[in-house]
Amino acid sequence: MIPATVAAVTEGVLKTMFPTSLKSAIMNVLMAGVLLSGVALVASPTAATGQTTAKENEKEKDKDKTGSKWVGEWLFDGDADKPCAIFQQGRVLLLVNEDGELATGKITEEKKIITRWGGEEGLVGELVDEGKKISWGNGTTWKRP
Repeated sequence: MIPATVAAVTEGVLKTMFPTSLKSAIMNVLMAGVLLSGVALVASPTAATGQTTAKENEKEKDKDKTGSKWVGEWLFDGDADKPCAIFQQGRVLLLVNEDGELATGKITEEKKIITRWGGEEGLVGELVDEGKKISWGNGTTWKRP
């Protein structure tokens, strides 16, 4: 019923289409795998090496809030306002007083700062006046410029 030439052409077309269809199916499966892997990677809390979880990020934010109240430029609140400053690197504070002397410090649980000036530890400062001033244990104050 079907001429031999038509049957031969049809068979040739089907043989040619099968590898192409197979390649397309394989490519679709691979692309779906890549897409799902990407979604899983983005959804993971530790997606990349060195990335922290949300809980660790919250701890860092809380620590930054505590330190950020201290860090910055200050002025010695006296007869002649002189520049002072506090820098933070991790948990360590570096302080520069009105005479340019350097000290280290740390923030306590009570949100006070304990410094070490020239080998002497124990000068305590606390934020007063809604964080606009630091009142030091020796009676001096630093204020925000």
